[in-house]
Amino acid sequence: MTTSSLDRPAAFSVGHATEAWLCLLPAEARRFRVDDARLAAALEGSGALVAEDSPDVEIGPVGRLQSDAPVAVVPLGQAGWARGSRVGRALERSRASARARASARRAARALRLRGYPHVEVMVWDVGQAVRRAGVRAASIAELLPQGVLVFGRREPPGPSILDAVLADAGAALGTPLTPVRLSARGGVMLAFCERELVRVAVGPGRRQVEAQRSALESLRRSNPPDAVARLVPWPLAAGQSGLGEWTVEPLMPGRPAGGRVEGALMAECSDFLVGLHSPGPSVSSLAGAAEVVAEAAGPAVARFVRATGARLDDELAGVPRGFGHGDFFAENLLVEGGRLSGVVDWDAAGPGRLPLLDLLHLIVTSRWRGVDLGWGPAIASHLLPWARDGGDETARDHCARVGIDPDPALLERLAVAYWLDRAAAQLSTHAEYWEDRAWIEANVAAVARAVSGR
Repeated sequence: MTTSSLDRPAAFSVGHATEAWLCLLPAEARRFRVDDARLAAALEGSGALVAEDSPDVEIGPVGRLQSDAPVAVVPLGQAGWARGSRVGRALERSRASARARASARRAARALRLRGYPHVEVMVWDVGQAVRRAGVRAASIAELLPQGVLVFGRREPPGPSILDAVLADAGAALGTPLTPVRLSARGGVMLAFCERELVRVAVGPGRRQVEAQRSALESLRRSNPPDAVARLVPWPLAAGQSGLGEWTVEPLMPGRPAGGRVEGALMAECSDFLVGLHSPGPSVSSLAGAAEVVAEAAGPAVARFVRATGARLDDELAGVPRGFGHGDFFAENLLVEGGRLSGVVDWDAAGPGRLPLLDLLHLIVTSRWRGVDLGWGPAIASHLLPWARDGGDETARDHCARVGIDPDPALLERLAVAYWLDRAAAQLSTHAEYWEDRAWIEANVAAVARAVSGR
């Protein structure tokens, strides 16, 4: 397996691997003039025409706009997760939000001077609500968004791609769909309605929407036990509206687990994963994951990573495979009354996965949780020693129930497999990590040294 431009998802240069806001573009727009090459590729991948002449929409910095399109869009800021300590992240977010808002005011004035009388400013951030002017924030964190979109229009705004999706999805269900909250998650916009959740994507995020739909179809064919099936948001409808790919699912009850998952809830999560792990042939290769990780690393680390992936494929060849979630952590686990009430976000799921990887992801992100750069150091400093010491009762019981012997050597191999799987998944969905040397050092090079014992 080798990576290509398709493996490295397009990301607009002012954002953190997110094109979710593209679904706010006009529904009827098909021709775009775009200042950013990666954004242009994202639009072309959805069927749009990127052209210099007669654009329906022009997107780019206000100083580079030709101002001849009916709609102009100026994306500003650096939406994404801040790094560092809690105080440091708050200061960074505060400064970034102030800069973005100041830039937005200047851009709004410039667009009016360029002949766009209808100007709209929307603020947003990854994992936060997309808020139009005048809409109050839902939390303290949302008072400091780092991303801003400034829309300039010649005429009053018409329906957006999102509006068209909601109309088509509502028609498919036979009921109107009105979102009460919008949230940008990577390349996908989530529209939370009263009883349904609509996922919308334009650009590479369409692959996430399709991946979830395909994974859940595969899971349904495996006839999972009721203890699993009742916690899954099975798709209600799916389709394409113009440039937007979409699915609708029921809005599951409960709230994200958050914080540390332990005790009875951890046991319930283990029960769910055991029931989910329906037997099947291997469909994933650690050598393939290692190839993705190696391409992001330096030459010496790359050689070690490739060798490790190939070795693990041999050493784990006899381990029974089954269905896996792929991103099993607290934010994707809904809890109501202290009980697990739903498991969401299945775009990384699929059959033929190694056992224990989902449980290891929950343990790492729950017990030793960090932000952005936290999971690599947690693997190096905590998970590998934990595995070498034989894990804990939860892990040993889980292994016995899926048919493997939880000896320390096997636990260590599965911990290393988890690292390769996680790093490859992150690199395949976050374009900016390829150029982020701090991220690569923390999550690839440092873990490779811990695995090798150097």
